[in-house]
Amino acid sequence: MKIKIRLLVLLFLVSVTMLAGYRGRVYIDGNMNQKYDEGEAFLPGIRVTDGKNVVVTNDKGEFDLPGFKAARFIYITVPAGYQASGKFYVNTEPDKYYYDIGVKKYDRTSKNVRFIQLADTEDNGFGKWIKYIRDYAALNDVGFIMHTGDICYEDGLKFHADYVNSETMGVPVYYCIGEHDLVKGDYGEQMFEKLFGPVYYSFNAGNTHFIVTPVTAGDHKPSYTPEQIYNWLVNDLKNTDPSMNLVVFNHDLLTFDGEFIFKSKNGKLNFNEHNLKAWIYGHWHINFLKNYGDNGLISVCSSTPDKGGINHSPSNFLVYDISADGRITVKPRYNYIDKHLVVAAPSDDELLFNSFGKMIVSVNSYNTISPSVGIKGALVKVSGEKINFELKQNTDWNWSANVKLDETWLNKNLLLTIGVKYKDGENSQTVIPIGHASTDVSLSMLKEVWVKNCKGNIWMAPPVEANGKVYAGTIDDFGLNRCGIHAYNAASGSRLWRYKTKGSVKNTFCYYDGKILATDNFGIAYAVDANTGDLIWEKELGQTTPGGYITGNVVYNGVYYTGYGNYLQALDAKTGKRIWINQDWRGGDGAASTMIVEEGVLIAAADRHTLYAHDIKTGRLLWKFGDKRYRLRSSSATWKDDTLYVASDKGIGLFNIHTGELYKYLETGYDLMVATRPLIINDILVMGTKSNGLVAFNRYNGKEVWKVITGDALIYTSPYSRPESCSVETPPVLVNESIVFGASDGFVYWVDPEDGEVIEKYNLGAPVFGAVTPYLNGFFVTDFGGNIYRFTMKSFMQKL
Repeated sequence: MKIKIRLLVLLFLVSVTMLAGYRGRVYIDGNMNQKYDEGEAFLPGIRVTDGKNVVVTNDKGEFDLPGFKAARFIYITVPAGYQASGKFYVNTEPDKYYYDIGVKKYDRTSKNVRFIQLADTEDNGFGKWIKYIRDYAALNDVGFIMHTGDICYEDGLKFHADYVNSETMGVPVYYCIGEHDLVKGDYGEQMFEKLFGPVYYSFNAGNTHFIVTPVTAGDHKPSYTPEQIYNWLVNDLKNTDPSMNLVVFNHDLLTFDGEFIFKSKNGKLNFNEHNLKAWIYGHWHINFLKNYGDNGLISVCSSTPDKGGINHSPSNFLVYDISADGRITVKPRYNYIDKHLVVAAPSDDELLFNSFGKMIVSVNSYNTISPSVGIKGALVKVSGEKINFELKQNTDWNWSANVKLDETWLNKNLLLTIGVKYKDGENSQTVIPIGHASTDVSLSMLKEVWVKNCKGNIWMAPPVEANGKVYAGTIDDFGLNRCGIHAYNAASGSRLWRYKTKGSVKNTFCYYDGKILATDNFGIAYAVDANTGDLIWEKELGQTTPGGYITGNVVYNGVYYTGYGNYLQALDAKTGKRIWINQDWRGGDGAASTMIVEEGVLIAAADRHTLYAHDIKTGRLLWKFGDKRYRLRSSSATWKDDTLYVASDKGIGLFNIHTGELYKYLETGYDLMVATRPLIINDILVMGTKSNGLVAFNRYNGKEVWKVITGDALIYTSPYSRPESCSVETPPVLVNESIVFGASDGFVYWVDPEDGEVIEKYNLGAPVFGAVTPYLNGFFVTDFGGNIYRFTMKSFMQKL
């Protein structure tokens, strides 16, 4: 009997212990020593959780949580206007049921909110990218930094915990768990928890409630379940003011259709019903913002801050501003750039005038840690006479001015001074001597005829010239209303019209029979009247996954070939009517290559997948080439002498276009993960590279013939490219028997194809990602700053 009583008592004590719960206080850590000291104030109204239950501290700052057997942490929802004095969580310990958590005042999250998103750094070694982000945060009132996961693997997790934390970065740093952060251990999230704390939690800033949620699967199985996440979400939102804005962070996108519903066996939770304003994620290594209707709800994906993105998105971090009523603006900050300043026009040997007789001044300027807030210029004669002027900002890279001059300024030795003021109060300046200024005398063989800014960045879409007009496509990945198609007079540069597209025009668009045919990154195709800019037809192609459409299009015999994967299709260029749609393949990521049509075959591709050939009339898949060498590739194909030339990641394959037979594979020894295209001239094949500029190979044996080493990229876009990478993303083009190409270092190069000698190069000051377009005795070229230029090329005899 006594044994039974003792056993019952023991069981009772065990059950009481299991349900004893957790008690404690939330206090203001006045001396920031991360422990409660007598006299420090307590905070009422603070939410505290054990990972399931959520309670609110009373007027004495006390909390009392019921028991939860899977609890590993006691943690708070950090309130607006505060930050944790150490960590926002404490680890539970056996036989300990009382916990204090301290906070301290923090003005940066008290009202409007600004924060930085990092994504998919996958880094385990200290890089310069960290310093730029830390300094930006310090100089620009950033409230916190959120890393949306894939930190990556054991070494990456340890490195970030040591070097990218609240102490080293100077602002609170929060982490999501990604699929590659679920690593080997007793359970997948064990190391993440040890270094960063709970995998799901919340905090407040301004009038916004932020929820961090984990991936539900990854490289190793997690111990948490969708049911646990659901239970906590319900309790967290039950204790949240419904008038607050809601922003959710996760490593991936929950849905593409705008109904953000989290599902579990215990039930469904619709985030839309809780004033959801944004779902912010990573995973895809791209820049992509999608709007869902007119209520302000968006989803946002960020490219990587330390390297080029998978789909050639730039190395950047995103800066978010959220107003009290939930209006969100998102802007990229391109990493690694220190007070960059280049005068794109005029050149150092002559002034440049517009059609109204005013001097054109165009400046490309960028500084990662502190944006430019003003640029001023002065033109000075030897006599000291001066004209001062201010430049207006066109894009995040470009500023310009049109300055009225009288004839006394022509044919003079002049000094052009450009000065930049940055937000942090720092300044930079450049001075350009301009000699013998006139429109007739030039010391350069490359002559700038005109330059215009499109008021939007320009990516890989080369200029299109037709019937005395030239067209450019602009991008706007973050909803700033700058994307579209632009038309200019080819001879003078006069602006003719702009058609605003719904999304970014990222790659090759086409001219056919009086129409401009383009597809934006949301998979919407357009036919626009080439003379007037009026819309002829518009068609949604059927994009159903994130990633954004980035492939170059092609038109052939009145058929416009566009789209990717499940929405690759052929459209009647006149009406937009669908002729066929791909039924044969899905998957992979969007490819930055431009499709081609030759011999009745359409060549398409998917990055991280394979190469595809379709019958242009029926859309039937003729063949695919899935060799592992072609899984990671970006370049476009070239058809020459009955052979299809397609670069892989490291070499160049020669294919039968009808059967897919690989005739020969040329190993190059170079990384070719760039959106270039083989240019074949006689016995050489010329291509851009990821890190080594432009290289010419023998087209028969792949041996190097010559090489042009460009400068380090201003922005890293080739996948996984980092400092220093001499990247050439553009296809080289034959212009007047010479090779002309732009590079990521911001220069346009004019090269002798015989030996690779650089005849001349011109510094535009912004990366060039699109091919040049030949025109008369020169070419058109665009830069990332949004400028479109017309150049003429003088021969050696003309110069003499």
